[in-house]
Amino acid sequence: MALLRDEFHQDQDALYAAIDEIEVIIHSLMNKKSESRVSSNPKTPSYEAELRRWRYLGAAQMGGSQQAFFNNGKSNIAFEKGGQALGNWRLSGMENGSAIFSHPKGKFLVLKAFSNE
Repeated sequence: MALLRDEFHQDQDALYAAIDEIEVIIHSLMNKKSESRVSSNPKTPSYEAELRRWRYLGAAQMGGSQQAFFNNGKSNIAFEKGGQALGNWRLSGMENGSAIFSHPKGKFLVLKAFSNE
């Protein structure tokens, strides 16, 4: 009887050790999944949604500077090439009927020229 009891306690200890190992593995997997979820959804730079609603009206060269004209839904506004437009977004270029905004985090946004056709 004593031998069976000792075997039972040894098996029980082995099972508890295995359960502890499984718990550690589960917690580490859960942490990895939550970290990957956070990194897989990059945040949209601020003001990007608002910039997407703007309409590019065209560009003009005045003296040595280029300006682009936009309608932001409330009024018409103009920005110089290289100038800060909204938040950290800058008007980085105008070419072939489109305006290009860039963000310091490396993101670009292209607005096509608005036409009534």
